[in-house]
Order: sequence, then C-alpha cells, then structure tokens
Amino acid sequence: MASKASSWLGKHSLYAYFVLAYAITWAFEIPLAAAGQEWIESEIPFGIHYLGGFGPMLAALIVTAIIQGRSGIRDLLSGLLKWRVGAGWILFSLLSPFAMFALAAVAMRRHLDYGPTYPCSAKWTISRTLASPARSSSGC
Repeated sequence: MASKASSWLGKHSLYAYFVLAYAITWAFEIPLAAAGQEWIESEIPFGIHYLGGFGPMLAALIVTAIIQGRSGIRDLLSGLLKWRVGAGWILFSLLSPFAMFALAAVAMRRHLDYGPTYPCSAKWTISRTLASPARSSSGC
C-alpha cells in the first residue's frame, strides 16, 4: 500500500504538494474565520494565524520525505545554505522592507497627516534626518 501511494505521489508530486499545502494552511485559518464570524463559541488566539504560514514548508517537507526519503530532505534543506548572490543583494533583501516602511510612513505623515507616532526624541531625529520640521501637537 505504501509503495502504491509513493508511486502515485512520484507521478503527481506537484498536485500533492499544493493540496497538502492548502490543507495544512487552511486547517489553521478556517477555525479563526469561524470564530471571527461567531460560528463557533470557543476563543481561538489570533497568533494561530501565523502558523498557517508554515503550511507550504511543511507540505514540501512531507512530500519530499515520502518520495525521496532522508536524502531528499537533506538536499532540500541544504539549499537554504547555498547563497549564489553577492553581499549587496543580501543587504538589499534584508534592508528594503525597512526602507519601504519608512518611505510609506513619511509619505503618510507628510501628505495625509496620518501614520505611525513616535516618541519626542524619535520625532526630532526623524525630522532632522529628513530636513523638515516635525509636526507635533504635544509640544515636543
């Protein structure tokens, strides 16, 4: 029976991966949606939502383990440590989310007078960096 399942999985591994990834992810998301719509009475912590993001990774590990065994898992995980890009691209990938957040925060603050609030010292530092006076109603 196991050989039948693994042979089917070998032929249809992409389908199996997607079905399993969706099943694992939605196993975490559906109870949260049901609680949010008050279809169920129990309290489900919102932090469970973040576990759904591991569904595709778990599906890849499960399908690889069934088809290729331990050597396949080793090959799959060893790819995480092989970086074939320069240091500049690594820095770009690590720093660009922060830069985009800062750009969006400045644009929202400047054009909509809305955005994240900062303590007085941070307002002074940010405004000095951007060479514009800080808008503050608290007198900082």
